Amino acid sequence: MGFSFKAFNPDNEYHFKNRMKVCQRNWADVFGEGNMHAVSPISTFQKEPHGWLVDLVNRFAELGGFSAIQSKLNSEDIELGAISALVQPFGVCAEYLNSSVVQPMLDPIIHKMIKYVQNVEEKDLKDKRLVSIPELLSGIKLLCMRFQPDLVTAVDDLRLDILLRMLKSPHFSAKMNSLKEV
Repeated sequence: MGFSFKAFNPDNEYHFKNRMKVCQRNWADVFGEGNMHAVSPISTFQKEPHGWLVDLVNRFAELGGFSAIQSKLNSEDIELGAISALVQPFGVCAEYLNSSVVQPMLDPIIHKMIKYVQNVEEKDLKDKRLVSIPELLSGIKLLCMRFQPDLVTAVDDLRLDILLRMLKSPHFSAKMNSLKEV
């Protein structure tokens, strides 16, 4: 679990203790009205706005973090583990992401990774780099719950399918990684 995964997690101790704090900055002045990368969900704004988390994500965007991640995700030489590491932090804070701004950036990678996992062949299951597939799919599921609810069941089914295939694989490491996920 990397730093950014913890930093963007609304359930970590810091954000939990500071969940009542409102944003310290007016992000509409920075990005324009409605163009912030993170916003407090309307359902929790009055009770627990998580303003400091919203500030953190928007500051990350202001410093070019989303652009850097988007260019990295779109590069051809990126490994599956790196994609998983880049997607996970956004999955955990998905409910705070502004779908009109962030969804166009993440939708192509969601579809690309679903297609990639669907096309994994049995001979590929022994590859140690594929260990991160279940993690990647759990991050994608969290994003789908926010941005593409119609894909949640498909991602769940895909994750179970890949775990079952790994479990049935003759390769010991694939079996063990599957058991670890279950």
